[in-house]
Amino acid sequence: MQLQNISSEYSLGLQGGAFYFGTQSSGLIRIENCVFNYSQANLLMKDKSQGGTLFIDASQSDLILQITNNSFTNSYSRNEGGTIFIEPSRNNNSIIIENNIVENVFSLQNAFLKLPVTFSSKSLILIVTISDIQIKNTYNGYLQYLGRIQNLNTQEIKHQTQNYLISIERGNITLKYSTIFDIFDYGAIEILEANYLKLDDLVIQNITIISGSILSLHFNKKYLTSIQIINLKLKDISEVIGDVSLPNQPILALQELFYKCDLVPIYPTQLQTLYDEQQQFIISLYNFYALIKNKTNPSFIFEIDSISQNHDILIENMNIQKINCTNCQKGLLKFTNIDEQKTQNLIYLRGLNMKDNTCGILSCFVIAAYSTNQIKLFTNSKLHRILDQVTEEFDQKISTIKIEQSLFSNNKADFGGGILISGLSSIISNCQFTNNIASLIAGAVYFDHQYGTSLIVYDSVFANNQAKVGGALYLSEYQINTPEKLNNVFQGNQATYFGNNLADSPTQLTLQIGEKIMQKESLENNSTNKTDIIVIKQYTIGSKQYDYIMLPSGQAIREYQIFDEQTQQYIPYNFTFRIIPLNEEKNQIKALDGSKCFIKGRQIINKSEGEFYSNFTSITEVQFNTTSQDYNLDQMIITFDPDYSLYGYLQLEINCDSIKIPIFSQQPPYQLQEYFTNYKLRVNLQTFSCQRGEYKTRQGTCKLCDSNSDQYNVKAGDQCQIKDSIKMQQVSSARIMLRPEYWRPFESSNKIEYCLNLPENCIGGWNPGNDLCSEAHIGALCEQCDMYNIRGQGSYSVSTPYKCGSCNDIGDNTLKVILVSVWTMISILISVKGTVETVDKMVTQYQMQKFKVFQKDPKAGYGSVLIKVLTNYLQIIGALATFQLQIPSVLQSSVRSVGNPTEAMSFSLDCFLVNLVDIDIIYFRMIWALIMPIIYMLSFLIIYAITIIINLAKPDKTALTTTAIYLFTYLQPTLIGGFISLLSFRQISNLYWIQGNVSYRYDTETHFNWILTFILPSTLFLAFIIPAYMFISLYKQRHNLEKESTRKNWGYLYNEYQAVAYFWEIVKVLEKGFIIIFLTFYEDLIIIKGALVFIIVFIYQLLTRTYRPYKLPFLNLVDEFSTLICGSSIVIGMTIYQSYLSDNQEIIWPFYILLITFNSVFIIIILWEIVLAQLDDQQENLDKVRDLINKKFPNLQNSNWILKRLLTNRGQQQKRIRRRFQMIRRYLIKLVRNNPGIYQLPTPIHSYPDKPVMFENQEKQQLLPNHQQDIKDNTQMVQKRGTKIFPVDQDQKTYESIRYDDKRQSP
Repeated sequence: MQLQNISSEYSLGLQGGAFYFGTQSSGLIRIENCVFNYSQANLLMKDKSQGGTLFIDASQSDLILQITNNSFTNSYSRNEGGTIFIEPSRNNNSIIIENNIVENVFSLQNAFLKLPVTFSSKSLILIVTISDIQIKNTYNGYLQYLGRIQNLNTQEIKHQTQNYLISIERGNITLKYSTIFDIFDYGAIEILEANYLKLDDLVIQNITIISGSILSLHFNKKYLTSIQIINLKLKDISEVIGDVSLPNQPILALQELFYKCDLVPIYPTQLQTLYDEQQQFIISLYNFYALIKNKTNPSFIFEIDSISQNHDILIENMNIQKINCTNCQKGLLKFTNIDEQKTQNLIYLRGLNMKDNTCGILSCFVIAAYSTNQIKLFTNSKLHRILDQVTEEFDQKISTIKIEQSLFSNNKADFGGGILISGLSSIISNCQFTNNIASLIAGAVYFDHQYGTSLIVYDSVFANNQAKVGGALYLSEYQINTPEKLNNVFQGNQATYFGNNLADSPTQLTLQIGEKIMQKESLENNSTNKTDIIVIKQYTIGSKQYDYIMLPSGQAIREYQIFDEQTQQYIPYNFTFRIIPLNEEKNQIKALDGSKCFIKGRQIINKSEGEFYSNFTSITEVQFNTTSQDYNLDQMIITFDPDYSLYGYLQLEINCDSIKIPIFSQQPPYQLQEYFTNYKLRVNLQTFSCQRGEYKTRQGTCKLCDSNSDQYNVKAGDQCQIKDSIKMQQVSSARIMLRPEYWRPFESSNKIEYCLNLPENCIGGWNPGNDLCSEAHIGALCEQCDMYNIRGQGSYSVSTPYKCGSCNDIGDNTLKVILVSVWTMISILISVKGTVETVDKMVTQYQMQKFKVFQKDPKAGYGSVLIKVLTNYLQIIGALATFQLQIPSVLQSSVRSVGNPTEAMSFSLDCFLVNLVDIDIIYFRMIWALIMPIIYMLSFLIIYAITIIINLAKPDKTALTTTAIYLFTYLQPTLIGGFISLLSFRQISNLYWIQGNVSYRYDTETHFNWILTFILPSTLFLAFIIPAYMFISLYKQRHNLEKESTRKNWGYLYNEYQAVAYFWEIVKVLEKGFIIIFLTFYEDLIIIKGALVFIIVFIYQLLTRTYRPYKLPFLNLVDEFSTLICGSSIVIGMTIYQSYLSDNQEIIWPFYILLITFNSVFIIIILWEIVLAQLDDQQENLDKVRDLINKKFPNLQNSNWILKRLLTNRGQQQKRIRRRFQMIRRYLIKLVRNNPGIYQLPTPIHSYPDKPVMFENQEKQQLLPNHQQDIKDNTQMVQKRGTKIFPVDQDQKTYESIRYDDKRQSP
């Protein structure tokens, strides 16, 4: 039958929408130059809807079919063969389809051609030639087709995974010079069990697939088959990615009865609505939604399956480009189920160009001996990798797979960015693998080695490929020779985990410490044994240098922590000790699951090498760690005494069963012959000395103290100690957290001290030393102030004992300096003035006494003497400030400032002095203390000179000597105390600190130099030389004490004392010196120093009662009372201190009241006496004021008795007293004269000189003649009557008594 120039449109049939051919006999059909448009097999029938345009049944005859120069458009079927369905002849078939144009042909199975062979026939001849055909399906046409399919079922949806345009079974098949493009959801060609296949000059491009593949070639291993694929081009193929939503418009449907004949005719009224375009569009959306919803990921793009020795496959110039199949399960190009061959090349592939493809899970090109499901992938198995490559030109080498002159570029896959070969011997030569990316393994080639297979790669380039493992090649349990041998180039390949170029089996070991891969060198290398040793260059940890790898002894390497002395914290050593397997390119190899390493060690002491044993390490066998991907020895414990590190080291020897050193043939193709495994790696190491927090065991290892059991150790290597809960709040292995009120000097000190002087200064905490102190405090027991801003909190100076004030708040210090200076100058002026006046008066009285014209005034200089007594009292009572009593700081400061002005001044000036010079403040303070008396002296001299200039005073040598002696006696105890505090030390926490400032260590070279050059000489000079000089000078003049020159030079020392007690001021200096020494030496021992001070005071009181040193009885009484008050106060102070310790509150407050009462009464009395003495000296000036007031207010004086006493002129009162006394005197003399013989005068006339006595005071000189005349008259009267009378002495004493009583009554 022949059809020519026929046009068919809108034809419909059950099978064969345009024509149904059933052949007989020779079965010749020729269809030429015909046009078929809108041909359709019945789409409503699900079983027989075959052959949308042509259905050819040649089952009963031969078949000769020619279809040439035809056009097929819009051809549909539901079941098979959307355009042509051929049921072949069982004998001879010759089918030629050429020069046809096919567009928008669709079927749920095989849209263009379906040629099945459903029978078995040994005589079947089937020759199919398809050439010069163009097939194009548009997306809109696909949707129109789906709109015609009603009731799409699940089975029909599943068929879409194997839905090809052309499907042919068996026979000899040739497809050439054809183009298939713009296809949606159809594969191109399916060939099943063909005897011969040739694909030549085929272009398949711009195809979108939902679930299927493009080319599927399945062969029968039993049949001899020749396959040639030449100039095949696959390009621009992609998959549908994403999802669609369910349409919201319902589908209109006919009742089932509509499709059947019925006796009662029912006219359908919905046909037009059912078949209109809108309804078809809605159906197409529902069908498309069903296809997308039930789609499966594509398996592959091009598959050749089942290849045996009966097959010969040649592939040349195949171009696969721009295929995006991210979800492809089995690769783009897949050759599977291939039988391994040793005698022939089953597949010869040349000129394969795979470029810019995204290939899914497996490689872009998968070659496997079995199905892809049986490929052992890296992530699913325990792999061992081996590295190897082959040499240059083996064109004659036989291999199952041979790939030559091919390009794999810019491809992406999970396993094998270019090729995946599993279980087959393969040769890859003259190929380029560039810029391929495997998201997991093998950027270019993945080789899954099976027993008996090999891989040869030569003359190839691997550049810029990437993968997580094996940037270029991944070789499972296989190795290839070096790139130099095989003329391969590896450049720029990268692996995230390991194997930039090759991921294969390891051939050597190295050591990784932290992130550093250690270098090694060879000790021995031959055909049966290879030994390497790790090379260590000198390195530094902290400030120490080491020549060996340093590990902890007795502790797990990973858990070891180094104690940092600067931060006082354990810092993780972060020391990882890993054995790293390497390949020949020295790339780390991983995934060696199940392999093991074995460790032994030996001690090399004094270069003497012992035997290797397994008792030096806690781990003698280690398995490959799948987490860290190495042989992890982080938890290994080394047993090696750190003391041996001085003269030896420990050497470890490691060998692993994963190390297989390949032996290659020396002749091309340089293939792998065998392995040897006798490889060892040696490591020399030493161990750290025990550090703080660790104790040393008998085995020589260092163990960490268990802080959870309250154990700690602050001295390296010592035995652990148990926490003292009273002093310690918390402990760690190497540190102590002190409770408040306790102190220790530094971290390695376990001697904890109680802050006895001021406990609140110690706030506790982890950090020792200054950090245990409250703000501003430093030094031992936090007793000092931070002058130099050591703690960064500012500069502070001593405000009160053991308390600090900020140098920024200098107002208080400035005020204190001014007040102390003013008090010192006032006391100097009062003492000097009083002394000068006393000396003048005593000199005058002495001269008058020599002529028996006037008796000495025992109250001369009375006010200045009282000031000395008060100063002496304050210097002694100041000891109470060191008894840690709760006395107000202001009161303590006042007492110390008055009693020790130099010390108070120095402390107040600390903030100024500290920045003046570079000398430490403890030394410069004493230098300044020596300068201060000079400043006072100069200040006084300036004031004195001014008073002389303005005629307020006359020059007098006494002023100079008195000032000097006063300053010495006043300031010497303070100076001695300061120097003694620098000479002495306090032992705190078993350390020696300078007594005067416990923020400085005593046992330093600097302090020793200061002692020799400054402190000791100054102490000797002040404590012995000057007092000795003063005593010797007085002793030499002891018989001339009344001389004017002696009194003006030394009178300050003995004016107020009797002649037998001329040295008493030296005694008082010694008393205060001993008190200062005891207070300094026993500063922390309150009871001891209190007792010693009391003994000194008591001894002084005994001496006072014995000597009665003062001329005036009242002063002896005051001095004795002062001594009694000081002694009582010291005893009371000790009692209060002890009561504080025992918390006896019933004792503390009553004794405080007593202490305050006693001292207040005494101070009030003595101050009152000082005021009275000073007022008495100023009576002449006060009388002028009184006269002035009385003149202006004449009646004021007589208004009451108080004002009368206050406003009475004392001078006039004294004159009245003196006049009345003279009247009484004259009366008594007259009485004596009138009764001669009753009284006897012991004083002869000749005992009084006739020469007149000369006085400097003119007023005294004028009184002398009258006084002498009275004496003479009295003497003559007494001689006549023999009366016992002492006119001069008695007169004077009576007069003085009246004068003193009157003075005490005056204000």
